[in-house]
Formats: sequence, C-alpha cells, structure tokens
Amino acid sequence: MKNYVITFGGESCEHDVSVITALSAYNAINRQFNILSVYLKNASFFLCKKSLKIEKIVNFSKKNFEEVFFSDGEMRFVGKRKKGVRIDCAINCNHGGGGESGALAGVFELADIPYTSAGVFPSALYMDKVFTKYFLEKKKFPVVPYKIIRGENDLSVAEELDYPVILKPARQGSSIGISVATNAEELKNAYELAKKFDEKVLAEKALENFTELNCAAYRHNGEIIVGDIEKIETKGEFYDFDSKYGKEGATREIPAVIEEKLAERIKKITADIYRFSELCGVVRIDFLLSDKGKLYVNEINTVPGSLAFYLFKGQGINLSRLLCDLAEEGIARFEKKKKIVTSFDNNILSEFNASKLEFGVKK
Repeated sequence: MKNYVITFGGESCEHDVSVITALSAYNAINRQFNILSVYLKNASFFLCKKSLKIEKIVNFSKKNFEEVFFSDGEMRFVGKRKKGVRIDCAINCNHGGGGESGALAGVFELADIPYTSAGVFPSALYMDKVFTKYFLEKKKFPVVPYKIIRGENDLSVAEELDYPVILKPARQGSSIGISVATNAEELKNAYELAKKFDEKVLAEKALENFTELNCAAYRHNGEIIVGDIEKIETKGEFYDFDSKYGKEGATREIPAVIEEKLAERIKKITADIYRFSELCGVVRIDFLLSDKGKLYVNEINTVPGSLAFYLFKGQGINLSRLLCDLAEEGIARFEKKKKIVTSFDNNILSEFNASKLEFGVKK
C-alpha cells in the first residue's frame, strides 16, 4: 500500500480552511492508501497519531503528535531512532502561507518527495497579486486597472484609478484584508486594514454590478482537464472571507448559466494560463465579468479551498478520484524530473588553489 502524506495548517490566515480541506481529503482516500496526516505548526511538522480529527487541532497537544521532518524521500522522526517511512507522494492542502507561496514545494523538492501542487516558481508568482498582474499583462490576458501602494505616501496613486477602488494585501488569500473605498477617508482606512496583512498593497479599480466566475483545471496523463464554471452571488460588495466560509455564505451556481461563447472563453483562458505558467496540481482561476460584458482575470489560486473538487463533478470526478489523479501526476512528474542530468564530470575542485583563490593553478 502506498504511503501518502497530507500536509495542512501552517502560518496562514487560511489555517482553519486548510484543516477542513485536509480532513475531507483524509476521509476520501484513507481506505485506499496509508495516509499520514502532517500538521505544520510553528515551522515544524507534526504527524497526527492515528486518525485525523479536528479536535486534535483545536486542542493541540504534542502528545497526540510526533514531530517529523522530510529527507531523502522519507518522513523521519525528530529525536527518535524509529525507521523513516518512505513517502510515495505528498498531498498539499496548505492554503496560503508557505503552502501556496512555493516554500512547501521547495521542502519536498529538497527532500526528493513527489508532491501534488504547483512548483516553486509558479506558486511564488501567483501568491503575489502584483506579480500576477505583471505576468498576465505580459501574456495579454485582461486584468482590472491597478496601482501598487508601498506606503501611506503612495495613496494618491490609488486615487488615479477614480473611486470606488478596492485595496488588497498583495500576498494574502481568501479575500482577507480586502475592502472597498469610495472616498479619501475610506481609502486611508482600507490601506490601514490591508497593510496589517502585507507591506505591499494592491489597489484596483472596483467594478460595480459585476459577476464573479471561477474555473479550475488540473493535468492528468498529459491532458489538462478543465472543470465546470461556477457563478458566485454574494450579499456584500465582493466575495469576502465570510461569504466564502461563514454561515451566511454565498450562492453558487454550478455549472454557471452563462452564454456558451463566454463559457468557452473562460475555459480556454483557464487552460491557456495553466499551460503557459507550467502549472501542476489543481488550480482555480477567478474571473470578473463587468456589467458591460468585459471579462477580467482576477486571481490564480494554486492550492484552492477544498482543492476545488466540486468543479469537476460534472466530469464524473469526485474528491477521491481527483486526489488519486493528482498523486499519480505528481509521481509521474517526479520520475520524469529524476531523469534530468544535474551533474557532470569536471576538475574545478581538484585544480582550485584555495591559497590564491584562483582557478586552474595547481599547488
């Protein structure tokens, strides 16, 4: 039986959502594989003893966990002589923070362990909303007009967009720290909120009477599988954290009842961005449709909530199937990468004269 690690938690405002995603993933495949639930807390990894339950996270105690680390294709135990466990694949359920910034991908790269999410570079790129804009513009994808705020003295640049404007922490997810401003006083308050979560703030022209549409994709057996489109209807000004995860929630229409040409365009852009960005794992791309019918790419989520499994139900793909596909693809990608040559014979060290700090001079 294969050993799969499910990682979750971490230093992120999306910590609790990550726990729920991990629990769903665990319940979906724990009978098919040997699942090792690893909780990231205070920059350390903790293996959950026995089954994963929310109570163990809410009332965290080290007696319910064993501290572990990853090295040479294995999960190993800190301070213990226990034999390491060979890991076939790591399933990344860490939303935001290190899980989505590429840091966790880097850990598994160095540890020689296959993993299910996007690689280091695209993860880091799309975690930053400003760099996301740069890349999308370079590739001629439509984005909402924006400005970058790096300090209170830069607030005037946001006003160049004309009110209303929306301010967002550049490297935060789940609409955390986001607010809309319709005048100078509200702009200052919006900035004060956003800068609590990031020193770099993105200001965008706030669309009015717009529609939010989401689409997701992942790769399996070399084919990019694009899911259904969902339409989001919220009671607030935008799709904020409470709308996503609160009791009131938001209305989701899946598949979205929209014009066929619009649906085709959204799915094509989703597949194109996935391909151009060399993405891996499941990725959700969020779109905004203005009341004048103009479509914009809003954000790219490389570790989306619930792994966006609900967007693939129309293709007959449930969470269990999705996770199996992601793990298979992660392993195949790992095996392919192992064939790449990473060293070559040379005489640099043998000919290096340390006393003279020169190359090619023998002692």
